[in-house]
Amino acid sequence: MFMKICVLIFFNVVSAWEMKVFFLKTNNVCGPTRLGRTWTDTSLVSCGLKCRRMFSSDCSSFMFHKVTKLCTPGGRLSSLHPIPAVHEGELYILMSDDLNDKFSFVSFNNTTVQLFYFKTEVNYTQALEICRCFDSTLNVAKTNDKYQLFASLVKETKHDTWIGLNDIESEGHFVWVDDKQEYNTSISPSYFQGDQPDNYNNNEDCVMMRWSNLQLNDERCDKTFYFICQKP
Repeated sequence: MFMKICVLIFFNVVSAWEMKVFFLKTNNVCGPTRLGRTWTDTSLVSCGLKCRRMFSSDCSSFMFHKVTKLCTPGGRLSSLHPIPAVHEGELYILMSDDLNDKFSFVSFNNTTVQLFYFKTEVNYTQALEICRCFDSTLNVAKTNDKYQLFASLVKETKHDTWIGLNDIESEGHFVWVDDKQEYNTSISPSYFQGDQPDNYNNNEDCVMMRWSNLQLNDERCDKTFYFICQKP
């Protein structure tokens, strides 16, 4: 959740006055790309101004320490980069450059979902963390319409894809990641492949969708697949 707004106004002799808005990001589960140098600055606004002037569109975030005045320019957020350290101060991101603008609305029948399909292979924990970066959750499919919507996307990419369902906490009790609601077999009895879930070798706690038959299967959480993030 963004708690504060810092409005930074940039002067450009070509395009006249251009306004950019940075937000203080408080739910820091992901960190920015560091752009290679730091400096001490006079103020928060000056820090943001110099970041944009020096790095142009590569500057989509910055960190500023209010006491030491340390300014650290940054790029996009990722779970692969460390969150701001104490000495780096607070993190501000430029909303217009944030990946949140990559989420799109997709509909099936009477169901509309805002999501982002990440076409890169990661393990289950990484998928959860990346979705949290963007204030979203790994996709859940509690209704048939939503399930069919996700299935159509998976079929199109022809890649096995993680889904927000697991029994990590209690073997055999599958829950959705957004609210810990238990998987309801009376609503969706045929989602799992016929012989699944089988907890093969007592080491399969995370659920993925197979693109070949568009059914669910429990898998090892350290395997890597595509994933879909879904906004609440």
